[in-house]
Amino acid sequence: VRRTMLRQFVEGFHAAHIDRISALSLAAPDGNGDSGDRQFRIAAGYGAMIEFLRGGLDPELVDVRTGTVAQVLRWKAGSVILDATSATGAELEPFVARAAVVAIPHAVLRGKLLRFDPPLPEKEKAADRLETGQVFKITLRFRESFWEKDGRRPNFVHAPNVEVPVWWTPLRAPAPLPTGWAGGPRAEWLLELDDGERVERSLDSVARVFGVSRHEVDDQLDSWLSYDWLADPFS
Repeated sequence: VRRTMLRQFVEGFHAAHIDRISALSLAAPDGNGDSGDRQFRIAAGYGAMIEFLRGGLDPELVDVRTGTVAQVLRWKAGSVILDATSATGAELEPFVARAAVVAIPHAVLRGKLLRFDPPLPEKEKAADRLETGQVFKITLRFRESFWEKDGRRPNFVHAPNVEVPVWWTPLRAPAPLPTGWAGGPRAEWLLELDDGERVERSLDSVARVFGVSRHEVDDQLDSWLSYDWLADPFS
């Protein structure tokens, strides 16, 4: 039982393969201080955090460029030149500075989508030894919260025997918006399917998790939203 729970935790929470994750990383503190088993989410979505951080920048000192794709960073002591394109692929004027801070997702670094001249072999070798897990996440909007019965309102459900095993609903703002989650190998399998098949698997999972007929689930469905980070070159 413990081995099964550990596998589900590694694959679901860490979105990792059980044979690739570091045992040392699992034993390390999670860095959440005294939060214990509590989790925190931004009610307005993570876009609010980005806008908050952007609002604290001095426009006299910082110029935020969106729709700008970094391609090649050429560097030497005391000088860097960044070649970039627009979102449509048009070449832009190079960015020239004395130094650069590079902060990109590990998968983008590992995929060498940003090239360095001269190369950084030691950092590339380190990046190649790290792994990035995949997740599948979908939010369904129903007309009613049909899973609420006899005054019970399940907020978080983990059902390992279905294809989308984790589901949660908004806690502070009651709404018929369950979010489904799968991580690791199961997410990779789901992401190989087309959009329609992913929705089908998700609706099947909802019906089984909440003990209702698939017909009722289909009848209640208004819309759905999912995002494929695996297909996003910037993630």
